[in-house]
Amino acid sequence: MSPVLSNTSPLYYLNLIGLLDILPQIYGQIITTPEVVEELVAGRQNGLQTPDVTDLDWLDLETMPWPRFLGLVPDLGKGETSLLALALTFEDPLVILDDQLARRVARRQQMRITGTLGVLAKAKQCGFVARLAPALDELVRSGFYARPELVQQVLRSVGEQP
Repeated sequence: MSPVLSNTSPLYYLNLIGLLDILPQIYGQIITTPEVVEELVAGRQNGLQTPDVTDLDWLDLETMPWPRFLGLVPDLGKGETSLLALALTFEDPLVILDDQLARRVARRQQMRITGTLGVLAKAKQCGFVARLAPALDELVRSGFYARPELVQQVLRSVGEQP
C-alpha cells in the first residue's frame, strides 16, 4: 500500500466533526510532520478544538528538509511545505490536504491528492459512514469552506442526492 500523508486541516476538521478515527480505518497508518503537529498545538493554544495527535498510534511523525523550490512558494504554510517535502521522498504517496495552493504544487509534482471531502466520500464508500450529507453539513457549519457545487458533486458521487 502506498504511504498516506496528512496535512493539518484534514486532521483538524475530521476531529471537529468526530470522524478523525476514519483515517486509520480507511488508510491504516498515516504520516505527518512535526510542523503539522506544531500547527495543531498552536490551534489548541488559541482555543480551537484540535486533536492531540501525540497519543494516536496510527499517526507517524517524520521529518524532512525542505527542497529549495518549496521555499520559493511564499504563501505555502510550514505544514504544507513540510508535508510536500516529505511526500517527495516516497513513491506514489497519497497526500491529504485542502489548501488550494498546496494542491497545485502537489499536482505539479504529480502526487496523488485528496482532501477532507475526499476522505469523507471514501468513508461512505467503505461503509464507515452511513450517510454523508449530515457529516458534510456539520463540516460546513464548523467553518470548512467548500463551494456548494462541490458538496453536491461529492454527494452525487456517493449516491446521495440532496
